[in-house]
Amino acid sequence: MSKLMYLFAFLCIFSVNVFAVNTSVTTQMQWNSLGTVIPPGDTVFIEESAVIVNTTMPGISIQGVLIVYGSFTMDMSGAGIAAIGKVINYGTFVVNQGLAIIGTFVNAGMMDLMSAGIDIVTGGLLVNNGTIMHGPAIINNGVFAGNCGTIIGPGVENRQGIDVESPLGSECNDGNAGTENDVIVNNEQCLCQGSLIAPIPTMSQWALMILLLMSSVIGVVVIKSRNQILARQ
Repeated sequence: MSKLMYLFAFLCIFSVNVFAVNTSVTTQMQWNSLGTVIPPGDTVFIEESAVIVNTTMPGISIQGVLIVYGSFTMDMSGAGIAAIGKVINYGTFVVNQGLAIIGTFVNAGMMDLMSAGIDIVTGGLLVNNGTIMHGPAIINNGVFAGNCGTIIGPGVENRQGIDVESPLGSECNDGNAGTENDVIVNNEQCLCQGSLIAPIPTMSQWALMILLLMSSVIGVVVIKSRNQILARQ
C-alpha cells in the first residue's frame, strides 16, 4: 500500500473531531472549529462568499457530503483529502497534497491540483464538467466521466479503471437532482459540450513562446520607428 493510502487510512481511523449536521460555513473560524472528519449522513456547505483554507492536521476525511460554492484550499504539508462520501464543487477547489477519491467527486467549477496527486480508487467516481488543472496524471482505478469538461495537464492514466463518455448535448451530471448520481438541487442546467485536453507547456515551450512574443514586439517597434523616420524626410 502506498504512503498516500496509509495516510488516508490513518485519517479514517484516528480522526475524532466531527462536523455538525447540515452546516453552512461562511468564515474561516467556523471551518476551524468543525474538525477533521465529515461523518456519514452529515453535509457541510461552503457558501458562495466563503474563502476557506484548511490547515488542520492530519488532513480531512470526507465520509459524508462536502458541497463547495465558494473557495476551498487544502494547504497542508503532510496530509491530503480522503473523499469517501460525496464532494460537489461549484466554486474553486485547490489541493496541494494528495486527493483519494473513494466515493463520488463531481466537479462543476475549477479544480487546481497542480502539485497534488489524484487517485480514483476502485469503486470511486470522478465526474468533471468544469475545469481541472493538474500536474501529475490522474490515476484511474475506478470510473472517470470527464468528456464534458476541460482538463489542463497530462490527463488521465487509466490503469484498471473505466472511462465513461456522455453524448454531446446531453444533460451532464453536475449535482442537479434528477440525473444519475446527483445528490443536491441546483438551478443551473449543465449540457455536455465536449471536452478539451490541453497539456501544460514545458519550460522550453514557454521560452520559445516568450522569444516569439519578444521578436514580434521588437519587429513592431522597428517598423514604427522606420515609418516615423521616413515621415520626417
